Amino acid sequence: MDLVDAIKSRRSIRSFTQKDVPKEKLLALIDAAQHAPSACNQQLWRFIAVDDGRIKQELISSAKSSPLFAKSPVVLFVLYKRNIVTDSNADIQ
Repeated sequence: MDLVDAIKSRRSIRSFTQKDVPKEKLLALIDAAQHAPSACNQQLWRFIAVDDGRIKQELISSAKSSPLFAKSPVVLFVLYKRNIVTDSNADIQ
């Protein structure tokens, strides 16, 4: 699939199966995400995969995120520290 096909066939998923997501697939997804550009090339992101229902609900509530995520088998949170660089806006770019 080329880039244009990927963009045009993008869709939102709002219904999830309760099948476990293999750890290898999560690690492959995180590896791919780490190749994305980052502000000032800081690459200060952290990834947390959560499959525990209680913890997912707490984090979703704290982040004021969509309650829809609670129905997915795993939620991948991407974190980035604020105010890491004082001379730029790398944390909000």
